[in-house]
Amino acid sequence: MLSAFGLRVALADLEILVVDNASTDESPNRIAERHLPNPERAVVSRNGPRPIKVKIPKIMRCLIVAGLLSCFTSPASSAQQIVFVQDMGDSPINEQRLGLASRFYGVGFHTITLQQDRDRGPAITWLAKKDTLGTVVTTAALRRLQRSRISSVLRRSGGNNVPLLILGVTPELDAGQLADWSNGALSACQPLTPFASAPTYVFGPTNDVTRQLADEQIPGSTFASCSFVVTGNQRVDPLLFVRQGEHYDPVFVRTTADDTFYAADMRAGLHQSAGLSLIQVFSQIAPTMMFVHHAAGERAWHSVGHYANLSIDDAWLIEPYGHLNYEALLGEMGRHNFHTTIAFIPWNYDRSRSNVVALFRSYNDRLSICIHGNNHNHAEFAAYPIVPLEKQVANIRQAVARMQRFEELTGIYYDRVMIFPHDTGPENTLAELKKYNFLATAYSLDLPLGAVRPTDPLFYLRPFSLNFANFPGINRYFAGGQVSRLELAINAFVDNPLLFYGHENLFNDGIQSFNNVADAVNSIQPDTRWCSLGCVARHLYLVKLREDGNFDAELFSSDVILENRDRQGKVFFVTKAESFVPPIKSLTVDGQPLSFRNEGDHLSFSVFVPSGRPRNIRVEYANDWNVSSTDISKKGVRIALLRRISDFRDLTLSRYSWGRTLTRSYYDGGFDRVELKIETGLPALVLLIVFAAVVVAVRSGRRRSRGTRTNGVAKIQ
Repeated sequence: MLSAFGLRVALADLEILVVDNASTDESPNRIAERHLPNPERAVVSRNGPRPIKVKIPKIMRCLIVAGLLSCFTSPASSAQQIVFVQDMGDSPINEQRLGLASRFYGVGFHTITLQQDRDRGPAITWLAKKDTLGTVVTTAALRRLQRSRISSVLRRSGGNNVPLLILGVTPELDAGQLADWSNGALSACQPLTPFASAPTYVFGPTNDVTRQLADEQIPGSTFASCSFVVTGNQRVDPLLFVRQGEHYDPVFVRTTADDTFYAADMRAGLHQSAGLSLIQVFSQIAPTMMFVHHAAGERAWHSVGHYANLSIDDAWLIEPYGHLNYEALLGEMGRHNFHTTIAFIPWNYDRSRSNVVALFRSYNDRLSICIHGNNHNHAEFAAYPIVPLEKQVANIRQAVARMQRFEELTGIYYDRVMIFPHDTGPENTLAELKKYNFLATAYSLDLPLGAVRPTDPLFYLRPFSLNFANFPGINRYFAGGQVSRLELAINAFVDNPLLFYGHENLFNDGIQSFNNVADAVNSIQPDTRWCSLGCVARHLYLVKLREDGNFDAELFSSDVILENRDRQGKVFFVTKAESFVPPIKSLTVDGQPLSFRNEGDHLSFSVFVPSGRPRNIRVEYANDWNVSSTDISKKGVRIALLRRISDFRDLTLSRYSWGRTLTRSYYDGGFDRVELKIETGLPALVLLIVFAAVVVAVRSGRRRSRGTRTNGVAKIQ
């Protein structure tokens, strides 16, 4: 069906259209005249249709306007769902897993429980609905359903079938029934040898279902009851194997002729414990995640792209900074396609060297800056008994003011993304970042100080959330250790951004130390876009196709670049979870004000996005702060001394093997935590004595040290 927007986009005069607060309870004529670049280019005004300069037949204009109005009066997408048919005696675990996968992908989930044969009538009605995206039937429910009837109602125009998953196959399932449903492709599901320990599963070869997961191994927390016997008279795609020694037995398969999936019974509960992780959760629901993703397609929540970033903490703009040589790193980034953000300590705002500044200005597609604390003393964003909230707010303000001055001095743009020194600040501190219009924070740990670990398994499937203070936090992987290729693949499969971090010692064994991680990311997802943390934050949103051909969008950042990669212009019906604390000062699209609806726990609005022409949507929060009123001077001997000691550690000690061993022992032994507790009362004189002693030790050890490097290259596990 040709949409009204397809007709309108064909008109060269209509380049950009913003839909103002489109909703069922407003007049459709509330379409703002915000056409760029020429304000005369409008089709509909608040007073109704009026002529435009292009000579278009009157009947065509009427059709366009009528089509536009019909679109704007339906802001909510109709329910598109996965239908689950079970028997009254089935285990609830299958419904739980499917419900999680459906909720993750933002599609409806409807369960039908068959108690007797006459219940199959309502089930058939649900399967026949045009908005049914996929159907899941347990083997216990199969005995009440006729294969020919099910096949008929799942067949759609154009020869396409609604995907079907037959779930919970056991060795007890009648072989004739399995052969009948699979058209002879599967003859049985034979029992597996009992597992002595947790099994290992292996995803099948690359296809449109396994995608980035292809050939990866994943530790199992479920136990498959049987493996399928494939007869080979038609194509069967193995999607998941269980590995037993050298044997790979298929436990999740698809017959491609009718797009029907078969999954062996996997009876293990979904454990909600403090040890939940991405791999643990995904391993328990992998078959249902793969099926729902395949069945829903673009109608599932997905990102418009794949994004990645490497950040190096603490460095300032001097060449080299310890083992970080900026010019050499540029060469590696070009050859291996990655981007590096320097998590810059604002205290260093006036120390940048001109040669390094020139590199950042010339290669801003490879190098960028974000904010790393303020003074980077250990206690500046600690728990409130140690540092009161008002003092942390003062640090946030001073950090921004210093970075503004840094930008003036260097001409280098910085992203207002906070990477906290040491622990992530408490939740109320995150609320202050939101108030001062930060884009996000990037965690080294996944929780703010004092936060309670969520029990919802879906929390662990995304590295970003608005769970804490309604402010976006994004997890980072430590690049200096073992980076799990499986985690890279799962993140790519579910469209998650990938953030990595390290310090100058990441490059102890050479400037090439991150290359194998970048290569792994790029091999798993070749179109990964490596960019700044600001770029990543501005793409923290998900979209899904609506039944009317437009898109729903869910924002996780207050400043996003909304992209439309369809061939035609589309209306995006946008929501963002919102606490409305602090109050919203404005919402703009490409700098122009746009009204929105306060829906209690979220805001909503609609915006037209032309094909290939992104829109910048920005939510600005109210505060009474004037950045020019903040003192950016470097007061306090203790902080200055701490920064000089840190420079000495990174620029001098790092050149010697014993110096690197000393630094590593300091952090591995937890002495930095001890320092956190005593630092605020530590006299500057004592620090000075310690500093002088270390200098003397280095000078006396220079002749004995050969400066051998000990840190390893980042590895893919």
